[in-house]
Amino acid sequence: MDRIRWVDVAKGWGIILVIYGHITSDFFVIWLYTFHVPLFFFLSGYFFNPAKEPVPFFNSKVKGLLLPYITLGIPLFFINICYGLEPLTLLKGYAIQSRASTLWFIGALFIQFVIAYIIYHWIVSTKNRWILITLLTLIGITLWHHGIMKLPWNTDVSMVTLPFFCLGHDLRNSSRFQKIFLCNHFGKNVTLFLFLNIAGAIAMYHLPYPSVDLCDSHFSFEPLAYFTALAGILSICLISNKWYSKPLSYIGKNSIVYFVWQQDIGILIVTKTLNFFHFFDNPTGIMVFAKNIIILLLSLALLTLLNEIINKTKLKVLIGK
Repeated sequence: MDRIRWVDVAKGWGIILVIYGHITSDFFVIWLYTFHVPLFFFLSGYFFNPAKEPVPFFNSKVKGLLLPYITLGIPLFFINICYGLEPLTLLKGYAIQSRASTLWFIGALFIQFVIAYIIYHWIVSTKNRWILITLLTLIGITLWHHGIMKLPWNTDVSMVTLPFFCLGHDLRNSSRFQKIFLCNHFGKNVTLFLFLNIAGAIAMYHLPYPSVDLCDSHFSFEPLAYFTALAGILSICLISNKWYSKPLSYIGKNSIVYFVWQQDIGILIVTKTLNFFHFFDNPTGIMVFAKNIIILLLSLALLTLLNEIINKTKLKVLIGK
């Protein structure tokens, strides 16, 4: 499928929010966790094409997801060994993908493509599709509530986030979805969705189990969490469509490198470098925020350099290009 500019920009925003969420922990981070990872599942579903024949479809997912899973995961493997993790335990974690580093998302996304393809390829009725989607989602949530989590290849996450993926696919050709992008309704729509998202985040913050963290199997009060996430997703989609940014689009087009390497390579190297030179030792007040922004920007710069090295050399075959 042809690229859609606002989708790349939305992915770029998503990457920035993910990186910032791994740098610090405050209410702002609690808020962005309500939607930043669901956003990626939604946007992946937006380009999902179940009309492909099985062999070409699965070949494309092996090349686009499983190959980078292995190649981009190799540096992470050795970094984690340097930090004391046992190699065989680490290999087992990568093989069955039990939330292994940032690769957990790639594993969950691959399984989600497989589940969605089976549903859309063999079930014609939209009603029956969503009955099955709902059933699988409820099974995933039930597993979490009973302490049964971290299924192989993060299948539990794939089931819980399946509505975002399938909704992204179904809304692509929806006239109602396209209407929210009309310029004369932009201000009203983005204000409404941001208000609903922030209100939902505040409401969840006051619940006994407020956190939303898909990697840790936390989804707060699920009906409110889905509603809040969708409002945040639509806000980012509207903002991305309204204001095009070439740097954000670049990040979005290359999101797999940024997502996988942002925590254990980008943030790690930048943070250790700043600490080595004693920059921002014991910051207070506004300087804490300034330090976080600098770490974010330097991490993005480093990841961009690494991405350029991959894409401008023969190494691009490592990520399926």
